[in-house]
Amino acid sequence: MTEATPPRPPRLVKSLVALVLLYAYGVLGAVLAGVPLAEVTRLYYGGHPRGDSPLAAPGALALGDLLLGKGAAALSAALPTSLVLVVLVAIGAHLPFGALVTHLSRQHERGTLREAYAHAAKRFFVLGSATVLSLAARAVVVVLAGLAAEGASSAARGHLDDRAADYVGLGVLVPFAVLLFLVYVVTDLAYVGVVAHDDSLPRAIVIGVRALKKRGKAVLVPAFVSYVVGIGATALVASVVGLFAIAAPPAVLFLSHQAALLVKLVARAGWLARAIRPVMPSPVADDEPLSMTAEELAAEEAETKKDARGEETEHDEVAKDLE
Repeated sequence: MTEATPPRPPRLVKSLVALVLLYAYGVLGAVLAGVPLAEVTRLYYGGHPRGDSPLAAPGALALGDLLLGKGAAALSAALPTSLVLVVLVAIGAHLPFGALVTHLSRQHERGTLREAYAHAAKRFFVLGSATVLSLAARAVVVVLAGLAAEGASSAARGHLDDRAADYVGLGVLVPFAVLLFLVYVVTDLAYVGVVAHDDSLPRAIVIGVRALKKRGKAVLVPAFVSYVVGIGATALVASVVGLFAIAAPPAVLFLSHQAALLVKLVARAGWLARAIRPVMPSPVADDEPLSMTAEELAAEEAETKKDARGEETEHDEVAKDLE
């Protein structure tokens, strides 16, 4: 079942509650996944006069001692539990994420948040399948990038010095970085197709690729802006904390990184809102529709009539044989 494209691009502010719920889920999930590791910290620094502040002190002596010294065994025991919780939280995130995309795509219908979550629940496993497929594709690209960079550097060392050979290896990584970005874009387009357009996963991927080919600028520019803003926010917070708050307690570090994650989430949600129209074609859309053209429809209709005539001929031949 398909739906018409919204008459205008969705406005993120109208889906603010869905966005806040997705962010809140991420915060609660991060806290939950960190509980086993936090227990180890409490075990060794619960009675310290300064709490866990020494872990963020310059030189990282206390942190190094916790990770590699007295707390290494306890952390190793708690790490598997945290990893399992991280995976479960990541899987569950598909529900509020799908609800956000659904709410964005149905603003013109004035759909409720409850309806958005109900629809996202129906598409939950398809969204999860898209994530698994995307992660597999990214892993393949990363492995190939590593092999290509190492091979190029090794080959260049026979003709260039080590620094120049390393630059050659870095240069080889550029097309793979572009490929990773394209996988990111197609994945988000597929998410939108799966949730907002009720497409099957293969069809959503095909439509995402077609949108990328036919509306490259309209798709790539907002996606690239979202990508750069997300990376920039993370880098900025890391540099600011590192330069001006070296001795900041872990709570400050946590809040700083949560602020960066919020900026990344808003940037990505804005890009997803822009991706609604390219993935959901409409006959009244300004751009070229992704649906079948008139020529394609005429060709398909002619093919259908041809098949029907063939079936009638075959039926007549069978009737004659029976007589």
